[in-house]
Order: sequence, then structure tokens, then C-alpha cells
Amino acid sequence: MAPSHRFRRIGFALFLTALALGCWGPPAPTAPNLADEPPAESPDGPAWFEDITDRAGVNFVHDAGDVSKYFMHQCVGSGCAIADLDGDGRPELLLLTNGGAESISANKLYRQKPDGTFEDASAGSGLDFPGLNMGVAVGDVNNDGRPDLAITRTNGTKLLLNLGGLKFADITVEAGVKNPTWGTSVAFLDFDRDGWLDLFVVNYVNYDPSWPCQSSTGARDYCAPKVFQGTASKLFRNRGAELAKRPNPKNPSAAFEDVTVASRIGEKPGPGLGVAAFDADGDGWPDVFVANDGQPNHLWINKRDGTFAEEALIRGPAEIEQDDIVRWDFDPPSDDDARIRVMKSGGGGGAADPEAIGHEGHRRQLADFVDAIRENRISQVDGREGRKSVELIQAICRADETGRVVELG
Repeated sequence: MAPSHRFRRIGFALFLTALALGCWGPPAPTAPNLADEPPAESPDGPAWFEDITDRAGVNFVHDAGDVSKYFMHQCVGSGCAIADLDGDGRPELLLLTNGGAESISANKLYRQKPDGTFEDASAGSGLDFPGLNMGVAVGDVNNDGRPDLAITRTNGTKLLLNLGGLKFADITVEAGVKNPTWGTSVAFLDFDRDGWLDLFVVNYVNYDPSWPCQSSTGARDYCAPKVFQGTASKLFRNRGAELAKRPNPKNPSAAFEDVTVASRIGEKPGPGLGVAAFDADGDGWPDVFVANDGQPNHLWINKRDGTFAEEALIRGPAEIEQDDIVRWDFDPPSDDDARIRVMKSGGGGGAADPEAIGHEGHRRQLADFVDAIRENRISQVDGREGRKSVELIQAICRADETGRVVELG
């Protein structure tokens, strides 16, 4: 499968699944007229899911704090983790709370017992702290076999080292993890493939809680992310390999280096909400997908030299909705396929009407498209001014100094 087809809307993926079943399965019967059919009876057998919260011993109520003040974090947090934190083969539950530093509520850790029920193990765990806690990731940062934790918050990110016995130590400062901005999601990945997990923190917006926002009726309401400037994600490289070469009792338990700028991750601000680390282009190196809130998503492709390139637009998952959008479906040169779609918004907010430039004559048409941008006949591409659009086309095509496409590559 070509890289350009790896990312599509979920609905499109489901459509393909249904299409495959229709092609490979038995012929589908003619759909009945449901208006003439009696209501369907309930299926036999028990329900698929049963609420066992109370019986399992989990007693947790998420605290969002004083909702009368409409603080923006209240409609965003919080996360949880399900992981075997004590190595007994049974996953524990870590549930984050969001009531603020002065709240009587704190995160809760539940240990799973052999009978499948849970007991509250929060007290003394090092995880039972209050605050505006957002997301959590689980990973072994010092390669000792015990899963450690990273927790994002509105005023910083915490790194917690697993000491064993469901006890954790806050090593944020010692490890060099400094992220004073509003972090939402977080992920561990080994982006440089040195055998030590690195840390990717997704940041949201530069929020000002004193800024009042209103609904369309003028009533006080929570602010939308577009009200504030988005902030860039951060990437921290694990220095464990360096420390392992120079053993010293004075070495920190774990150490990270902020490579946000060097890796180019800092070039594209959010507002980021979700993150997934995986090999998006099949080259064996982990890439990072960041889901932004109300803005084009980011797909950071690992260039295998310590840097990343943001390629959501040319690979498909940017998912932008605006006038004069350009989407690139770009396959490898072996497929001899480059397509540009100029998405024009339909009148009155209707569906977009794509004008596809396909296989035939694509070299000439790509060049014409570049010329159209230069002449301001297409004024905006992904919110960029024309010159930036030319540079983006040059990144996926071989072009001369004027931007004219001379060879696809």
C-alpha cells in the first residue's frame, strides 16, 4: 500500500471494510423496507458489558473543580492508565483528577487483587497528588524492567520513577524534563532507536484564565481553543545510553535532553490534544501523529537523523476544512502517481467540489498550478501565502529555481 493511502478518515476506512466484505463475501440480499417491518426483538443472551464498578471496589469521582468560573481546563481533562505497575501480571488502574492544587481530591491508584477486584493503593504511592492533571503515559525510562509514568498538567509535566511495590518518585527536575506549558497528551517512543524511551509531550494553548468568553447568546461560557495561541509540542531525548557508558553512583536515575528545536518539532504549534507514536511510513522508525483541536493535525515523519518533517498535508491526515484547500495524494515514484486536489468550498457551506489533477499531463499541470499560486489566482493553501505553497510543492517534486516542475521525485 502506498504511503498516501495509509491515512484516511475513519468513515472512509469503514467504507473500505464494508466494500471488501461485499466483494469477498456472499451476495448481499436486497435491503428490506424497514417501514413495513415490525420492531426488531432484543437479541437472546446477556448484554456484552456489565457495570461492575462498585463490585470491583473502584470508588472514584472525577473532580473538575469550581465549574462556576468556566476555566478552560475543566472541559478538557482528564486521563487514566491501565497497566501492570507492580509486575504481578494483573493491571492496575490510575485515575487522574482535575480539581486544582487546592482541591481535596487527588489522583487514585487501584491495585488489582487476585480475585479481580481492586483496592485503593493511592496513599503513599507518590501518585496521590491533586492538581490540574491531564494525560498519562506508561513506559520504562531507565530500563530496569519497571514501568514508569509521565503525567501532563496545565502547569507542567511530571516524570515519576517506579521504585517497586507501587511506590513512585517524582524525578521531573532531576531528569531535566521541563515543560511549563499546558500539556495534554504524552507518549513514550524510541525515536532514535538507541534502546531508551524518549518522551513526546503534546501541548495545547497559551491559556489566559482571566480572559472571559461568551456563548452565541452572550452567556458566560468556556473559551474555544481558537481564542488563544497554540503552543508547540516538546520532544525529550533519553540520555540513558550516555549514562550507561559512564556508570557513576551520582548519575541521575534518568536524564533527558530537550531536543524540541533541534528535532524541528517546535516549528509547528498546536493546539494539540491527542498523540500516537507509530511507524507511519513503514521505514522501521517511529513517527508521531498529533491531533489538534480545531486546527489541521500534524504528522511528524522521522527523518532518521534526529529530525522530523511535518507531512500531514501531503500524506492525508491534516483534515482541514476551509476555502481553497490543496490536498496532495503522493505515491512513491515507482507508482508514477502525483495528484493534486484543489478543494473549493461549495456555496453556503455545502460540500466541497474536488477538481482532481490526475496521472495524465501531471508534470505540466503541476507547473501550471505553481504558476497559478504565483499569480495569486489561488491565494491560500492550508493558510499559507503563495510562496510557502510553492516550497511545499518543491518538497515533493523536483523543480527548477522558479518552482516549475521538471520531474516528479
